[in-house]
Parts: sequence; C-alpha cells; structure tokens
Amino acid sequence: MLYDCLATHPKDYPKYQISDGTVFVEEFTGSACPHANLNNRIMLYIIPPNRMNYPDNQSFCHAVEKMAINTVRVLRSIIYGA
Repeated sequence: MLYDCLATHPKDYPKYQISDGTVFVEEFTGSACPHANLNNRIMLYIIPPNRMNYPDNQSFCHAVEKMAINTVRVLRSIIYGA
C-alpha cells in the first residue's frame, strides 16, 4: 500500500519541457515495500531532461542543473519538512 506520494517539477519551464526534471517520491507502508525490504520504503524517481528538447548544450546543461536543484529541494522537504 502506498502511504504517501509527492511530485514536483522545476519552475519556469516552457510547456513542451514541463516534465523535464520532475521528481516523484513515493513512501510505502512497511508491508508494501518493494521486495519486502524496509530499505525500499522510500523510492525516488526523476524524469531527466531530454537533450533533443533543447536548442543548445548550454540550455540543456541549465535544465540538468534545475533538475538537480529540484531533487535536493524535494529531499530537503522530506528530511526537514521545509
């Protein structure tokens, strides 16, 4: 059984890139952990930027950076509740 789920994506993305950098966090109840392993209680999924959606390497690298910042922001909100 899924206990909680959070999804967020970086701000200020053009509509055709809206899924880039999206982070999903899922928390399972003890009995529903994948492979019955409590170490798998929280799962993190990230949709990385697709290079083909960006006009140049600089834009793509900026999207990768935004993805990393978004990932840290999500983990910080889970750990510290902020």
